[in-house]
Amino acid sequence: MVGTDFDSLLAKIIVKGHSFDEMTQKARRALRELYIAGPEGKIKTNVAVLAGVLDHTDWLSNNIDTLWLERNLKSVLELGERGIGSRSRATDGNSVIKFNSEATSSSGGSGMTILQPGTLFHLTLSPESEGSSATPLVEKHNLTLASIGTNAFPEKLSGTFLSSFSSKHSTPVAFELTQSNSAAVSSSQFELANPNDPSHVVSPMTGKVVELHPAFDALNDDNVLDGKSQIPAARVRKGEALLVLSVMKMESLVVVPSDGYLVRGGKGVKVGVVLGEGMLVCVIGHDMLHSRL
Repeated sequence: MVGTDFDSLLAKIIVKGHSFDEMTQKARRALRELYIAGPEGKIKTNVAVLAGVLDHTDWLSNNIDTLWLERNLKSVLELGERGIGSRSRATDGNSVIKFNSEATSSSGGSGMTILQPGTLFHLTLSPESEGSSATPLVEKHNLTLASIGTNAFPEKLSGTFLSSFSSKHSTPVAFELTQSNSAAVSSSQFELANPNDPSHVVSPMTGKVVELHPAFDALNDDNVLDGKSQIPAARVRKGEALLVLSVMKMESLVVVPSDGYLVRGGKGVKVGVVLGEGMLVCVIGHDMLHSRL
């Protein structure tokens, strides 16, 4: 298992020019001339994404924002694959290196996706409405695989999972499932946050906990006499750092969303552990006394 302390940088390409257009042309050429030796299809890079960005009309017209790539990833990949996806050249080892974005499966099955316990998904549920003009109530949840029985995803997937939603639904629901890009962690060590509960603070990414707010010190087992004890919670203020996550040599803060009291920490949250995306960091309340249940 690859941890969160690795550096994913394989190579860095820096280009410069006297104008934006000149710089763009040089960057295109640099990407098209870049070859990485290795077993065919085994070394995957983001070359197609970078090439697609440079060929996109929004890049050329300076119409880019921080969420642009999320909205346009499909078209960016199509542009990049057309630009460099079919290129190849012979190497000294008489092998041919081809760049493409198709995932290879260790099982050898066509169209199969490799999944493993701990993989996190973001799940959107909405009731099916037939002939109704009313806007259906949409729920957002997290779902993580605990074990896998049969993996022929997307054709068939069986196993067990943990989730932040109740399984009791009286009417059929339609769902949309998207896989998280974060590294997988053992779901049994932590608990999933409920994205619909404003008192739950959620880990926005997978990373190693390197620092905790001092209020967590008051949450040790010695302070909890029994499950129903009413215990004064520690005061926290909006904007304070609840914890610091280290991801690929970069540190990110998870801050207090609003003034309140730290009711309890999430299961398994302590300095030194790798906390998964979507896991519960802590519960923030607005009263001095809270049950630690």
